[in-house]
Amino acid sequence: MTRVTRKDVDARLHLVNGAFRNGCRIEVQGRNGYVALDLYDGPSCLTNLYNGTTREVYDWLGGAQEALSILHRRASSYPA
Repeated sequence: MTRVTRKDVDARLHLVNGAFRNGCRIEVQGRNGYVALDLYDGPSCLTNLYNGTTREVYDWLGGAQEALSILHRRASSYPA
């Protein structure tokens, strides 16, 4: 298992945020030696999504990336 750094988390976060189409974004912050993901809409924090180690957050973002990819594929398959 390779080491996951904050730079890796930031790179994956950039891909996930690029998939949002509603203006929301996820921000990553350090909290008490752990990493936290918060969902923002404009300047307002809507909710905390996940807290964990750098590896756990990286894996969580991978799942979010897959889910967003599936949603976008389904949306493009069924035109409005």
